[in-house]
Amino acid sequence: MSDHHLATVTAVLRIRRSLALLAAAAVAALLLTAVGAGSAVAAPGTWLSRINSYRVANGRSRLTEDYQASRVAQRWTQKMAATGSWPTTPSTGRR
Repeated sequence: MSDHHLATVTAVLRIRRSLALLAAAAVAALLLTAVGAGSAVAAPGTWLSRINSYRVANGRSRLTEDYQASRVAQRWTQKMAATGSWPTTPSTGRR
Protein backbone atom coordinates (compact mmCIF):
# COMPACT_ATOMS: atom_id res chain seq x y z
CA MET A 1 0.00 0.00 0.00
CA SER A 2 1.43 3.39 -0.94
CA ASP A 3 2.00 6.12 1.63
CA HIS A 4 -0.60 8.28 -0.10
CA HIS A 5 -3.20 5.52 -0.01
CA LEU A 6 -2.47 4.80 3.65
CA ALA A 7 -2.77 8.50 4.50
CA THR A 8 -6.11 8.66 2.67
CA VAL A 9 -7.47 5.60 4.49
CA THR A 10 -6.28 6.99 7.83
CA ALA A 11 -7.96 10.33 7.13
CA VAL A 12 -11.23 8.63 6.19
CA LEU A 13 -11.18 6.58 9.40
CA ARG A 14 -10.57 9.70 11.48
CA ILE A 15 -13.49 11.43 9.80
CA ARG A 16 -15.76 8.42 10.43
CA ARG A 17 -14.77 8.33 14.11
CA SER A 18 -15.38 12.06 14.45
CA LEU A 19 -18.79 11.78 12.78
CA ALA A 20 -19.73 8.83 14.99
CA LEU A 21 -18.74 10.81 18.09
CA LEU A 22 -20.67 13.84 16.94
CA ALA A 23 -23.73 11.72 16.14
CA ALA A 24 -23.59 10.04 19.56
CA ALA A 25 -23.31 13.39 21.31
CA ALA A 26 -26.16 14.84 19.25
CA VAL A 27 -28.46 11.89 19.95
CA ALA A 28 -27.62 12.00 23.64
CA ALA A 29 -28.24 15.75 23.75
CA LEU A 30 -31.59 15.33 21.99
CA LEU A 31 -32.59 12.58 24.39
CA LEU A 32 -31.68 14.71 27.39
CA THR A 33 -33.66 17.59 25.92
CA ALA A 34 -36.69 15.41 25.15
CA VAL A 35 -36.70 13.48 28.41
CA GLY A 36 -35.22 16.09 30.73
CA ALA A 37 -31.77 16.05 32.28
CA GLY A 38 -33.05 14.68 35.59
CA SER A 39 -35.23 11.95 34.12
CA ALA A 40 -34.29 8.36 33.44
CA VAL A 41 -32.72 7.76 30.04
CA ALA A 42 -32.46 4.41 28.27
CA ALA A 43 -29.58 2.26 29.46
CA PRO A 44 -26.36 2.38 27.43
CA GLY A 45 -26.50 -0.15 24.63
CA THR A 46 -30.29 -0.02 24.30
CA TRP A 47 -30.19 2.23 21.26
CA LEU A 48 -27.44 0.18 19.63
CA SER A 49 -29.50 -2.94 20.22
CA ARG A 50 -32.53 -1.32 18.57
CA ILE A 51 -30.48 -0.08 15.63
CA ASN A 52 -28.90 -3.52 15.19
CA SER A 53 -32.32 -5.19 15.25
CA TYR A 54 -33.44 -2.89 12.46
CA ARG A 55 -30.21 -3.45 10.49
CA VAL A 56 -30.42 -7.25 10.75
CA ALA A 57 -34.10 -7.21 9.75
CA ASN A 58 -33.04 -5.28 6.65
CA GLY A 59 -30.12 -7.53 5.70
CA ARG A 60 -27.35 -5.35 7.12
CA SER A 61 -24.55 -6.31 9.50
CA ARG A 62 -24.55 -5.38 13.17
CA LEU A 63 -22.67 -2.34 14.42
CA THR A 64 -20.26 -2.50 17.34
CA GLU A 65 -19.79 0.17 19.96
CA ASP A 66 -16.61 2.19 20.20
CA TYR A 67 -16.32 2.32 23.99
CA GLN A 68 -13.76 5.13 24.05
CA ALA A 69 -15.94 7.31 21.84
CA SER A 70 -18.97 6.44 23.98
CA ARG A 71 -17.19 7.53 27.17
CA VAL A 72 -16.17 10.83 25.56
CA ALA A 73 -19.72 11.37 24.24
CA GLN A 74 -21.22 10.60 27.66
CA ARG A 75 -18.94 13.07 29.47
CA TRP A 76 -19.55 15.72 26.82
CA THR A 77 -23.32 15.20 26.98
CA GLN A 78 -23.24 15.59 30.75
CA LYS A 79 -21.27 18.82 30.35
CA MET A 80 -23.76 20.14 27.78
CA ALA A 81 -26.69 19.23 30.04
CA ALA A 82 -25.06 20.87 33.05
CA THR A 83 -24.21 24.09 31.22
CA GLY A 84 -27.19 24.23 28.86
CA SER A 85 -24.87 24.99 25.95
CA TRP A 86 -23.55 23.38 22.79
CA PRO A 87 -19.80 24.05 22.96
CA THR A 88 -17.25 22.99 20.37
CA THR A 89 -16.38 19.33 19.87
CA PRO A 90 -14.18 17.72 22.57
CA SER A 91 -10.86 16.10 21.90
CA THR A 92 -11.07 12.31 21.74
CA GLY A 93 -7.45 11.97 22.83
CA ARG A 94 -6.62 10.32 19.51
CA ARG A 95 -4.12 11.66 17.01
